[in-house]
Amino acid sequence: MVKKDKKNPKRVLRDVKKQLQNNGIGTKSQQALKLQHELKKKNINLIPNIKSKCTQNESLS
Repeated sequence: MVKKDKKNPKRVLRDVKKQLQNNGIGTKSQQALKLQHELKKKNINLIPNIKSKCTQNESLS
């Protein structure tokens, strides 16, 4: 007969809780900085598109 390893129920609950709360970056300030960085990257990517549209409109006039 082979016995199955029994896991401590408290440890199982702790492991499940850790997996559910794993959000990546831990603190609120780090999350805010990450969001700010992503928004800045998106704005930088939008600026060349706006400039090219402006130059196209000027050439049409």
